[in-house]
Amino acid sequence: MKYKANRYFIAMILAFCLLLVLSPAVATGEAVTDIEGHWAEAAISRWASKKIVKGYLDGSFKPNAPIKRVEFAALINRIFGLTTLSSVEFSDVKGNEWFAPEIKKAVAAGYMNGYPEGTFRPDADISRQEAAVVLARILGLDYTDESFNFSDFDSIPAWSRWAVAAVAQTGLITGYPDGSFKPAAGITRAETVTILDRYIAEIFTEEGSYGNAAEQTVIPGNAIILAENIELKNFHIEGDLYIAESVGEGTVTLDGVIIDGELIVKGGGANSVVLKNTKALTLYVDKEGVRIVIQDGTQIAEAYILTSSLIEQADKQGIQSLFIEEIFGEEGVVLSGSFANVSIRCESGKIVLEGGHIDELNIESAAEDIIFEIGSGASVQNLVLNAPATVGGTGSIGFAQVNASGAVIEQQPAIVIVAPDVTAN
Repeated sequence: MKYKANRYFIAMILAFCLLLVLSPAVATGEAVTDIEGHWAEAAISRWASKKIVKGYLDGSFKPNAPIKRVEFAALINRIFGLTTLSSVEFSDVKGNEWFAPEIKKAVAAGYMNGYPEGTFRPDADISRQEAAVVLARILGLDYTDESFNFSDFDSIPAWSRWAVAAVAQTGLITGYPDGSFKPAAGITRAETVTILDRYIAEIFTEEGSYGNAAEQTVIPGNAIILAENIELKNFHIEGDLYIAESVGEGTVTLDGVIIDGELIVKGGGANSVVLKNTKALTLYVDKEGVRIVIQDGTQIAEAYILTSSLIEQADKQGIQSLFIEEIFGEEGVVLSGSFANVSIRCESGKIVLEGGHIDELNIESAAEDIIFEIGSGASVQNLVLNAPATVGGTGSIGFAQVNASGAVIEQQPAIVIVAPDVTAN
């Protein structure tokens, strides 16, 4: 899965629970009675044993029953721990139904919409192509081409064809034995659990410490953290790790964790997401106000900041390249510690180097309304200004290359080079 830095999101991983709240009439955890011999028996049993999927009050699971649009939304919302509500209203949703908040969450997250006449059709069965669009959006899936060998591929409408190709490439939704995809057909409870089983290897739903220093725990795929106050010790995650919105303002600590894929932070607060001796290729920070602490030999090749946050690291070898893509919220982005390479790509916002040092600071051409403040005692070795941004504060600058007219540097760098035909202050 590839996390979308453009916030089409939502960012990643099919993980947690349930077909549990698919309707108000669900069992509270009894073993399901009608899956023996079913083709999805193993997957259903696995997630039922984790108390993630549950049956109905009569003990049945109804594996072949279709899932409705609102049920699918409830599933996705709980998977990602989504809490933000949209203000959009639909003519066929009164607002007092059990599922009304689930619809508002789905719309706020941007993975489901209503119909042109202003309805949501909550009780309509979700089709395979609609499910493909939801999954492709929420997981940020890409596709290389649309030339999949489904016998009915030409009949798949343009609005869903890209998503069908994307989920087929990843193996999330497969075709039928006759070679068709059947885009308008419904998707069943068993099929939904199978998708869950294919994509998620492990979830963490209760606070506590997992793993130990003596023996590495290997997770053969994607994992998700849904609860606050969780510590993972000595894990090798052979996929992506997603820290969900449902973590809220709680803490998460990764100690000696190797992540082969992406680390996506959607939850956590000022008390921190702490990375100790942890390795990942890519880090995405998409939780306003979160504090990310990099320490004890942690290595991140690239980090992308997508909202207001605090990034703290003592060793510049921690995050090798830091990209500030977007800033949401009044607090801006605060950097503290030593950084090798920082690039600012967002159009506006405030960024503060509270303390420490940046080797290379590149303010890119899109960053026209950026204010970058260098705090007392902090320093930037090399500054490249490709936009009419403002750099101020009481900290020092060694070398500045100014390539954009209107750029302002309030302190005096040791060396300044202004490009030809550029006027700077």
